[in-house]
Amino acid sequence: MDSLLSLPLLLSLFLCLLIFLLLQHKTNHSKSSLRFPPGPWPLPFIGNIHNIIGSLPHHSMRELSRQYGPLMLLQLGESPTVIISSPDAAREIMKTHDISFATRALSTTIDIFTFGGKGIIFAPYGEYWRQLRKICVLELLSTKRVQSFRSIREEEVGNLITDLNSCASHCQPINLNKRLTSLMNDISARAIIGSKCTNQDVFLQELERSVKLVGAFNLADLFPSSWLARLVSKAAKEAERS
Repeated sequence: MDSLLSLPLLLSLFLCLLIFLLLQHKTNHSKSSLRFPPGPWPLPFIGNIHNIIGSLPHHSMRELSRQYGPLMLLQLGESPTVIISSPDAAREIMKTHDISFATRALSTTIDIFTFGGKGIIFAPYGEYWRQLRKICVLELLSTKRVQSFRSIREEEVGNLITDLNSCASHCQPINLNKRLTSLMNDISARAIIGSKCTNQDVFLQELERSVKLVGAFNLADLFPSSWLARLVSKAAKEAERS
């Protein structure tokens, strides 16, 4: 009886293994015609995650780059990732071949925060991005437009200097990071909507939380095609609630 029950299970496992091997062979065959940078051999499913796991992954990548060179390919889950670890290689990517690498990859949280990369920073390189850049250069960052907000900048910087001088005269500690962040927020808000944010502290807290979410580990970034990875991703859930 037990052998009869285990037979369907064994057949199912064999079928899953066969499908996996066929998909792996198809993927390797499709990649064989392309030239990829060298890198460590990836394991099934997780790729090269095991090569950099630990508290200091940048140290692990440094050791790997010494073995495989300044241009190295790591397979992080489903995501092929090129690691650049020399000034010459970075110059080739950022300057010589900048057009080929102009489109930025969207992580799960960035995709949520930017509504699919609709802004100028993460929009794909092409006609849409060129139109956004044209609007920014001609309408937002022109000399005339920048000079029109000069009085706002001077007033807010003057207020900051007065505040810092008052704190110094009373020997009070100063959090420059917080003060400068508040300064930039005040200047931007007055230039955009004509007044300061009424709930600035709440806004800055949410902004800081969003930045941390974008830079945090996210399982859905390693397995973007997996709905299960996105379902269990804490960062994706928090980004959607923002």
